Amino acid sequence: GHKYASVVTPPTTEAEGYTTHTCEHCGDSYVDSYTDKLPVPDPDNGKTGDDFMAHLWIMCLLGSATAMAVLVICYKKSFKA
Repeated sequence: GHKYASVVTPPTTEAEGYTTHTCEHCGDSYVDSYTDKLPVPDPDNGKTGDDFMAHLWIMCLLGSATAMAVLVICYKKSFKA
């Protein structure tokens, strides 16, 4: 049978995020769990990238899809006009 390892590719302002699943035995792979691109921050709204970097750090520490979702939500809220 297959034994898939998952690798999350986080979204950026230029590309959507996704999860790649690759079988450790045969190399079969598939991609799913697509997420939207991150919005480009508006430099005129007075926000800085500090909140984003803090959330990114948390995501890296937790290494989970849930943390990724939280990061995207917080990032979008931080840069709403």
